[in-house]
Amino acid sequence: ELVGEDCIAVSHTNACMLFADGSQCGFCNLNYTPKQYDEVRIKKKAAEVGEVFGAAFNSGVANHFEITGGILPGDREIKILEQYLTSIRDATGFTDLPGTAIMTPPSDLQDLEKLQRLGIRGLGFNLECFNPAFFRAVCPGKERQIGYETYREALRTAVEIFGAGGRIYSGFVAGVEPMEDLLEGVKELAEEGVASIPLVWSPSSGTRFHRHRPPSGEWYVELAERA
Repeated sequence: ELVGEDCIAVSHTNACMLFADGSQCGFCNLNYTPKQYDEVRIKKKAAEVGEVFGAAFNSGVANHFEITGGILPGDREIKILEQYLTSIRDATGFTDLPGTAIMTPPSDLQDLEKLQRLGIRGLGFNLECFNPAFFRAVCPGKERQIGYETYREALRTAVEIFGAGGRIYSGFVAGVEPMEDLLEGVKELAEEGVASIPLVWSPSSGTRFHRHRPPSGEWYVELAERA
């Protein structure tokens, strides 16, 4: 399992506004999955998420969690995450929440302090590609709506708020850009206190990159060893 067998993961919204004008990230099939799988719920209520998380933690099934979701208009995501974290705290009794949220940088980066005060251990802001030119080409909506430099600034600000040591990280779709570019990013971000998670790229149906070919298994082994 990508997030680990003892991790409970939830997508607060299985939809991203960038699909509306076709500017979604080239590898992403988020808006396609509810059409492909009937059991996918696009939105989940905070109280229900808290109840499920409480059952998972109290029964010993889960030891940590991950929350993610699509890009939403305005600062809706911060409000959703506040509701989720409050509900998880109430259901589990935890004040130190053993999990992370992968999110979009809010317009006011100091709003990240609200999440830190609610006890979540860390945050992820996914650059997807470290090379700015690849970021613009692969993630045109992210570039237009948020911007590469805003993602970088969000990572630095989050380190200031949460601390280093792996609490703040960026995910990368490994195989889309040259290995050397990605490894340069791993090194540069590490120097800023940011961890990198290079993920294996699986071209999926419903994406702009469907039928593209990812690198070989050997390529990924080399990347992992060097990273």
